[in-house]
Amino acid sequence: MFACASSSTIIGGTGATITDEIIDLHDRIIEKLFSTAKNTHQKQFQQSGKAINNQMLLYSKIGQALLDAKQNETDPFAAIESVISWTDFETSITEVQLLTQPESFDYLDLMGSHYSTLRRYVPAFLDVLKIQATPSSKDILAGVEILRRLNAENTRKLPDDTPISFVKKRWKEVVFKGKDIDRRYYELCLLSELKNVLRSGDAWVEGSRQFKDFNTYLIPFEKFTELK
Repeated sequence: MFACASSSTIIGGTGATITDEIIDLHDRIIEKLFSTAKNTHQKQFQQSGKAINNQMLLYSKIGQALLDAKQNETDPFAAIESVISWTDFETSITEVQLLTQPESFDYLDLMGSHYSTLRRYVPAFLDVLKIQATPSSKDILAGVEILRRLNAENTRKLPDDTPISFVKKRWKEVVFKGKDIDRRYYELCLLSELKNVLRSGDAWVEGSRQFKDFNTYLIPFEKFTELK
């Protein structure tokens, strides 16, 4: 659908309906990806429940042994060995690290596996829509322009001046990798925020009925003066 549409198609004829349907379809895809990632996250946690409980029981025993060692002023290392061998203890630590979820306990890191789904249509989606935004959403619009340029040039690396003000705390853990920006998660974050600002009216699309400029709902100044 996106690949077949063009700017001239969007503007003329039933363009407003087509534009709105394209944006609605994109919204549903984004929401579906969020829902799938959330469900996967919950299933993984449930499947790990027994292993997590076993590790909790083990470390409870180790903790109690250490407390007893402190109270009795005995060797803490011997206290640990009375519960588990050092080899098994090292293996246990590795298992715990594999079971551990991100500190935020969020499912956004699972969104990356669905990036290829978006890449099938997002370049055409962004290219075909003429998006405008209020000053508060200007960085989102700037991010869209950067993605358009990268898509046109078939380039993956984000430039140094890539806008990041719209990357909220929840996204920062997956978007930023040290000093670098992860392209996949940046694009996922940007598309999610674009969906939000289109819904709120902080951004609009030329030729759309549902996502048009809020000012078009207002009475023209000349008409208002006449009515007044």
